[in-house]
Formats: sequence, structure tokens, C-alpha cells
Amino acid sequence: MIDLGNIQLTLPLNILWICLLLLGIAACLVVIFMLLKRDKDRSFGLISLSENEKSILKTNYAHFLDKEVDRKNRDLEFQFKERIIKISSLNLKLKNITSSLNKDDILRSLSDLLHNSLGVGKGYIFLLSEYSDEIIPVSTIGEKENILSLESVKLDEASFIGYCSTFGYPINYKIAIKDPQLKNLVGRGRYPCIMAVPLKYKEKVLGVICVSETIMELTDDEFSILVSVAQVAGMVINNASIYALTKEELRSTKKITQKEIESKLKLKQIFERYTSPQIVDKILKNPSIIEMGGSKRKSTVMFIDIRGFTSFCESFNPEMVVKVLNIYLERLTDIIFSNNGTVDKFIGDEIMACWGVPVFDKEHSSNAIKTAIEIIYEVEKIKTEHREKGLPELDVGVGINCGEAIFGNIGSSKRMDMTLVGDTVNIAARMESLTRQFKCHIIVSETFYKKIFSQVQAKKHTNIPVKGKKETMTIYEILGEKERELPKLKGV
Repeated sequence: MIDLGNIQLTLPLNILWICLLLLGIAACLVVIFMLLKRDKDRSFGLISLSENEKSILKTNYAHFLDKEVDRKNRDLEFQFKERIIKISSLNLKLKNITSSLNKDDILRSLSDLLHNSLGVGKGYIFLLSEYSDEIIPVSTIGEKENILSLESVKLDEASFIGYCSTFGYPINYKIAIKDPQLKNLVGRGRYPCIMAVPLKYKEKVLGVICVSETIMELTDDEFSILVSVAQVAGMVINNASIYALTKEELRSTKKITQKEIESKLKLKQIFERYTSPQIVDKILKNPSIIEMGGSKRKSTVMFIDIRGFTSFCESFNPEMVVKVLNIYLERLTDIIFSNNGTVDKFIGDEIMACWGVPVFDKEHSSNAIKTAIEIIYEVEKIKTEHREKGLPELDVGVGINCGEAIFGNIGSSKRMDMTLVGDTVNIAARMESLTRQFKCHIIVSETFYKKIFSQVQAKKHTNIPVKGKKETMTIYEILGEKERELPKLKGV
């Protein structure tokens, strides 16, 4: 009970204590406010310093900052010197690479540089061979392994190596993990690979450096240096023409001289325009199969003529004529190459192709008829495409013969060509000319038909006079494969 004058209040004891506590807090706040108002130089909760003390503190802090800056500068200077030494060492080792044209010396120096100067603990150097769809391991980095025991990698393999060799871009785990399209390449492939860098010359990929392990984690700057080193190495590899070597030569420990490389490069330049990469590879492995003086070879010869080309030339401008002709020649040549054939020559709107030369092919007749049938179907595709685009539709006639022919380097002292000549070639040309007479796609000689009769449907024509031959001949009109007929020839 509390008596306030004539009023009496009854309060619980705990409420009374709360009220007293609130009054005490209020009193404290009033005192603090008065103190702050009285002395503006003082701050609640902070140390008050005189002007002299402030001056001393500033001097000491400046001295501390100077020392810290000096320490940081010394660290940076040391790192810079270390970097200069590293880059100088890289330059010296790069000179060792660029000063050589020997395959083994180049690969050895590059492997040493990657391991000792760039911190690659384990990895592989791959090179592309122009005569296969594989990228071939030619040197190891860090750990020594038997190169011959290592397997090649398909160019379309879903891995860092496959991506790098196909598209020519460097890739590492950090790049791939952030890209939804590249993420699925992480950890995949025949070889462990945390980063892959292309060996390039201009835009042409010549090989790949695969890093499987690093001695220490490479920084972004060090990865950039690795990319730059690879660019220099790519230039050296191109200059040394290592890409002209075959798969076996790339992996061989046998010394190959620059003269041998230049000789192979010359052969490659001669034959790659006329035949498939597989045949070029065989020639480079064994150049002696090319007898420059000439020799008799068992072969199959094919002539392909584009029909209606003369009237087409008269009706369209030269640009259109060249455009359409190149479409046909390009696509038909691809089919010849895909079946191990060789384009002997282009004769205007006509192609002369052969099988069994310059490299022996026991399946030369079978490959030739397969090519002829594929060509007819490809021409149908071209005609459909041209119809949709409003371009001219042209058809083809094909003539084939097989037998012995003379193969050699034929011509004048000013210009010579590797070619086939002889009666076998002449009869093949006559077979092609007969396709107009019989209004069909493919006509073959009896000699050739006997080699491939099990593969085709055919119609026999007997007692056919052939230009240049005293006696008549039996020829065969190819109607199609065993299971399907060829489309009919139109507009002949």
C-alpha cells in the first residue's frame, strides 16, 4: 500500500522495482547528455588526444606506411626479377627449338621446356597426320613412356584433346566448367587432360599439347605463356614440315633428315591434288612405288562426262558456268577419293579417274563400280538442289574399262604429268561415249564386267562397233546394284 496524499495505491512488488529501474536509466541518460554538451572535445567511447599526441601518431603511422611500401616493393621487385629470369630461360629454350629442323630435337626441346620451365608434371605432345582422321602421340612430358604403346585419338573424340584439335582453341578446366557446352568434356577421353593447347600455324592446327598434371597449379598468366609457347612451336613444326610425315614416321625413333622431309613434301604436293589421303600416305611410306620412268600396271580406268554442258555454256554467263562446273567436279572428286581412286586429270567438263595406280589396289575394279553408282546418286542430289535454287540440272555418263596400262611421268621437258596411257584408257573413253548412244548412265567393257558381275544388274549389248577398234565389242549397260536400279537418264 502506497499513500500519495489522500490516494492509496496497491502495486505488486515486481512492478515497483521496474519503475525504479526505468527512473535510474533516465537519470543516467540525462547525466551523459550534460557531460557531452559540456565538453565537445571529448567523444563518448573514444580516446581523446591532444594536438601534440595527434602529430606524433601521424608521424609514426607515416613511418610504418613507408616501411610497408618498401617491403611490398622489394617483394614485387623479387617477383619481377624471378619472372624476367623465367622468361629469359624460356627464350633461350625457345631458341633451341626454333634453331632446329629435326623432328626429334624439336620434340625433345619442347618437352623439356614444358616440364622444367612451365611446370607441366605430366603430359603428351600430339601431332596430326594429314593422311588420317587421328591425332598421334609423338612425345611424352615428364614421365617417359613407350610412344609405340600409346594409342592415337580420333579427331571427333569428346574430350579436351578432340575439341582442341578440331576447333583450334585452348581449353582448361576453369574455362570448361563455366561453359555449359564444354562442361561435358571435363574428365572425358582416352588420356587424362586438365588443359589442352593447340600447336598452330596461322589457322591450321598441326598438333596439341595435352597437360595431364602440373607440378603446381598454373596461374592464368602462366597458362597464357603456355599458349604463346605453343604458337611458336607450331610455327617451327610447320617450317620443319613435320606434318608431311606419316603416322609411322612421326612415332619412329629413326633420324629423318630435312632433305628426306623436303622430298616427301614434294611428293605430297604432287599427289594430294589427285588422290585420296590414304594413297598419299602409302606413297610417302614407300616412294619407290612411283617409277618415274614408267611401267605397266593393272588398273581400272573411268571417264565421267557432264551431259549437256556445251548448250549450258551457250545459255549462261561465264560466272554461272564456272560455279556449276565446280560444284559437279568437287563433289564427284570427293566420291572418287573416298573409294581410293585417283583423279588422273580434268579435261574440260570431263574427269579421267583410275584405280590401282599409283598404288596397287587388289579391289580396283570393285572400288570403281562402287564409285560409278555413288556418282549417279550424288548427281541426282545435285539436280534436286539446283532445281530448288533455279540452277541448271546436268546429268552425267560414265564409261569404265580395266586391264594393263602404262603409268609414268609423261610430257615435255617443260611440263610433265604422272598419267596412264594405252589401249585400256582408250576403250574406257569409248565406253563413256557409248552412254549417249544407249541413253544410259553407265557402260562398261566385257573385261571389266567379268570382274564385278556379282555386284550389279546389267544389260548385255553384243556386236557393238567401237571407234578405233577393227572388231566389234560386247559391252554392258549397268542398270543398278543387285538390290536397286539406277534412276533413268533424262534429256539425252
